[in-house]
Order: sequence, then C-alpha cells, then structure tokens
Amino acid sequence: MSHIFISYSRQNEDYVRSLKERLIAEGYDVWMDDRIHYGEDWWRVIVKAIRDCSAFMVVMSPSSEDSRWVQREVKFADELRKPAFPLLLEGSLIDFEHFLIYISTQYVDVTNGQLPSDSFFGHLASVAPRRETPGKEVAEPPDNLIGVRYDGVYRWQEQNNKTGFADCLKFNEDMTVMVFVSKTDETVTPAMVAEMEASTRYHSEKGKIQMTLPAGRAYTGQIQNNELILRVEYPRMRPEFRVYKFFRFG
Repeated sequence: MSHIFISYSRQNEDYVRSLKERLIAEGYDVWMDDRIHYGEDWWRVIVKAIRDCSAFMVVMSPSSEDSRWVQREVKFADELRKPAFPLLLEGSLIDFEHFLIYISTQYVDVTNGQLPSDSFFGHLASVAPRRETPGKEVAEPPDNLIGVRYDGVYRWQEQNNKTGFADCLKFNEDMTVMVFVSKTDETVTPAMVAEMEASTRYHSEKGKIQMTLPAGRAYTGQIQNNELILRVEYPRMRPEFRVYKFFRFG
C-alpha cells in the first residue's frame, strides 16, 4: 500500500485537482480518477485502488453526497477500515447522510476553498509513505482497455471500410450524446474520449437518441441486445433512411 485515494464529485474537480497537485508536491503518490468515465470495468479498478491505498481522502459536498460512486467508495473504504481523511468543501456534515460515518472523525473544514494546512499534510505521513522528492499520480487505465470498455461508448463497425474512419457515439451522464470520429484501426481509450471536445451534443434518455441536425437529417436510436441501432433519415436523399449498428466496446 503506497498511495492516497481521493474520492470526490466531478462538480468539485477544480478544487480536487489543486489538492492532488499539492499532495504530489508534498511527496505523496495519489490515485484520482480525473480522466476516465466511470463504468463497471473501471469500478473493478477502483476497488483495487482502494484496497491498495494507504489513506482514503474524501472531499465532502452536496454533490459528492449525492454521487452513487462516492457512496460506493466511502462504504468500501470504511469496510476495509482504511485511514480516513475527510475534507468538508461545501455544506454541513450534520446535514449529510452518507458522510455521517465521519461524525467521530476529525475532518478538515475547507469550505472557503483553501487547501488544508501544512500540519494536515504532515499528519498523512503517519499512514502513507512520503518521499523527499515529489510524488506522482498512479491512476492508470486497466491493461485490458482495448477499444473502449466502459459504459456508454459505441463505434460503428463497417466491413470493407475504405475511408479509414468510424463514427463513434458516447452517452453522457447529463442525458446527452457525444458524437466523434476515430480511425478504424485506432484504439479508443477513455483518456482519449475525455480529452476530446464533443462535436455535437444531442438529447438522449435511457439509451435512446432523438436528434435532428440543422440541415434536417434526423437520427433515432435505441439499444437492442447490447447493440445501438441507429436509424438515420436523409430528407433530400434516396434511400430515405439508413440503419447502422453500433457495437459496444466491453
């Protein structure tokens, strides 16, 4: 066990990034998921990261209280009796439900957005290895992430594709769909998707897509048998519609 695991809501990501940078500067290795969209395969990696961590740090706020992923992480770390270092970024501990397990733990109040004091980082050394040189970020995608192996990403696979490119779709947690293009022989990693700016966002609901481009082209889609069936209507072309199958990676 060598690293510090940070549990947080992505709505608090700016603060957590600053926290991570300070921890690394103080000589600690840090595990923080700030690049990869959550999915069941990634959750297995999170489980291992919590098992292997020296200290569990959670950034408490109303958004992290409502996050089912943070809830999972907090419960699992508590079951393993990992040394906990809770930080209160927003709200009041007494108003939370899942964070009340820290009611008898000395938490740090950072509600004004400041980083913890020097003594806090020094106290971490009682449970976590600390080097004199800067630490590093140790979170890496699992080795078996070939193609895409996490929730919500599909790529259209066409035989004899001579263009060298394939259309991709990614469902987002905010009920939109991200559309992007990849090379047919390219491994689409979660980090690549996270760094890519969405070309268009469309409305979606429970695996369905309803979208119309300004030119009038209409898309409707639904997941069937773990495949995304997408019907594209071309108002000024014949045939009037085409149907594509997007296969989920993982």
